[in-house]
Amino acid sequence: MFRIVEFAKGFGPENPIPFHEEYIYALDCLPIMVALVILAIWHPGRYLGPESEFPKISRKEKKAMKMAEKEAKMAVKDGRRFNVAESEVSSTFAK
Repeated sequence: MFRIVEFAKGFGPENPIPFHEEYIYALDCLPIMVALVILAIWHPGRYLGPESEFPKISRKEKKAMKMAEKEAKMAVKDGRRFNVAESEVSSTFAK
């Protein structure tokens, strides 16, 4: 919308909009600020309800899930190291 209003009269000296910052703030920044304020006051998460696909998880639960994922990843990583070391040992004794 801003660009349509900005260039409706053309890009010449008779059109002050492209050359003055006040118009940019009013036509570009103000609608974005209004949208942010509206979302800050009436956030959609408040109205989605418990049936939404976004589960409500406490910080403690999130932290526990993250630690479990990290431990699982480390176990896989350690398992690979163990398998590589085991295969090197077995190939050394096979000679």
